[in-house]
Amino acid sequence: MATIDQAAWDKAMQDIQSMQSTLVDYNAAINTGWILLCAMIIFSMQAGFALLEAGCVRSKNGRNVLMKGAFDACAGALAWWAT
Repeated sequence: MATIDQAAWDKAMQDIQSMQSTLVDYNAAINTGWILLCAMIIFSMQAGFALLEAGCVRSKNGRNVLMKGAFDACAGALAWWAT
């Protein structure tokens, strides 16, 4: 059975610790990317809701409904950014 000397053991442990810190960095990047992707999808749903609401009202009120949707999206973006 082969034995490992202390220097090789220390080198292996340093390599493992550097891999663990790299995995933590990748994990944080993946989590951040996922949250941004979900935020973009939800933010784009605002356009769909605005078009749905505009289609459900008379044409003279469509502009007001779309402005309400734009205001709602801006207020939501500011609230998300502030937190």
